[in-house]
Amino acid sequence: MMEYEPIECVGEIDVPDEALRELLIDVIGTPPPSGDTDTDGDPVDPETDGEPVLVIEAERLAELTGLKANERGIKELAGIECATGLVSLGLAKNEIKDLGPLASLTELRELDLAGNPVEALTPIEGLTKLEKLGLASTGTTDLTPLRGLLALQYLDISANGVTDISSLSKLMALDSLFANNNAIGSLEALSGHSRLFSLDVSRNNLTDVGPLAGLTELEYLDLDNNLLTTLVPLAGLTRLRDLEASHNMLVSMVGVGGKPQLLEIRLEDNLIASIDDLAGLDSLTVLELDENLITDLGDVGSLSSLVTLMLRENDITDLGPVAGLSYLLWLDVRDNPSLQDFGPVAALPALDHFGAGGGFLNHDLTPLANLAFLRHVEIPRSATLDFGPLANIETLRILTLTESLVDPTALTAIAGIPGLETLNLADTGISDVTALQPLQTLETLTLSGSDVSSLAPFVPFTQLRTLGLARTSVASIDGVADLEKIANIDLTDAPLTSLAPLVPFVAFRSGDIIAVKGTQLGEDDCPDIKALRDRDVTVQTDVACP
Repeated sequence: MMEYEPIECVGEIDVPDEALRELLIDVIGTPPPSGDTDTDGDPVDPETDGEPVLVIEAERLAELTGLKANERGIKELAGIECATGLVSLGLAKNEIKDLGPLASLTELRELDLAGNPVEALTPIEGLTKLEKLGLASTGTTDLTPLRGLLALQYLDISANGVTDISSLSKLMALDSLFANNNAIGSLEALSGHSRLFSLDVSRNNLTDVGPLAGLTELEYLDLDNNLLTTLVPLAGLTRLRDLEASHNMLVSMVGVGGKPQLLEIRLEDNLIASIDDLAGLDSLTVLELDENLITDLGDVGSLSSLVTLMLRENDITDLGPVAGLSYLLWLDVRDNPSLQDFGPVAALPALDHFGAGGGFLNHDLTPLANLAFLRHVEIPRSATLDFGPLANIETLRILTLTESLVDPTALTAIAGIPGLETLNLADTGISDVTALQPLQTLETLTLSGSDVSSLAPFVPFTQLRTLGLARTSVASIDGVADLEKIANIDLTDAPLTSLAPLVPFVAFRSGDIIAVKGTQLGEDDCPDIKALRDRDVTVQTDVACP
């Protein structure tokens, strides 16, 4: 790296980077005219045929207090050192390597360098008034130049491959630290950061959260994607409002309880076998425990404020503890293969979304019949025979039965659901939808993986806007114009041979989508693809068109 040579900040200065120069001229303007001017009042040089002379004066640049220069294609900063009055500078997502010109900007409080290929942080080590610093995705692994920036309150060093954060140990003013997507193995440097309010250290190599035990001001903590086995050291963090520790190796929830302000807990993809240590979680609204080893819901019924409970891919057999959760809106227990009885769900008066199934069992849906606010039901991989109870639910709008063993006779019961708008029958073996024609409110229908071979069966569904026919036998979209409101068609991996019938259907236009990857379309179809794209239709295809 060439050593940076500062310029003299007097009078007209040179800003070699075209993008930065144009921005500065646009922001601070040119000096007041003293001679010939053009019609806009800009100075002109008679020797250059009257072309405007656009210059940058150091004195005017020094008056600038804020500059937003994100995503401008800037490669070098020479000249910016004269902007000595800058308090806030945004340079995110440029191509800046050398930070040398920033060394003299000692009034800076906020600096964002995210997304630049920064070679070294040494030039900013003297910017001791900095309170907010963004260094995400800069490739910066050596944080040593930051150790004297004692005024820093906000620091983002995410996605840099950082392994050592010991240089941050004396930055006691920090209240927000984003250090996710690195290779950090220890948090010891943060043990004394008593003002820390928000901490994201997800996607690192952490095995111990012990150093966080004394950070009693923490309210937001993200520990996702590490190597943690316990949360016990967090027991005293009573101000926590949001805790995330998914994709670790946790074996229990001990350490989570006793946090009266905690609103959300996400512990997906761990090794937790039981739901325990729930005392003192009076405000908890979200509990996500998908992909664990849970067999017993324990005292989950004590979470009186719970709104969302996610328990996919566990081994739960009894939903009894959820009965009486009067605020619960979302319950997802899909892929608990031995869960047969939905009875306790009847005691969830506010339930809006219910997901179950996954074990190809014949479920009794009667407990759902009187849920006055139920809007969305998902029962994939089920062998349920009787869907009659759903016909009593006037609020039901979405029904998902993917990969279920749906008997064709069951369609008559489904057709009796009065306000159904979305029906997913993908991979159920259903291809004859005649029995569903009473569903005149249907807007979305998915039959992916079925034996459907044409669009004709769907014409009676007059409100249909989205049609999913991926992996079907549809080779032609003749008659597509009869689907008057259609706006989204998925024919991925179907043997479709032409888009021509869609071209004259001008109602299929801006914002509409047709997915045709993996079909029989080829280069000969490019004129049709172009015609559709010219009217802003999104054509998702693997055909390379000029």
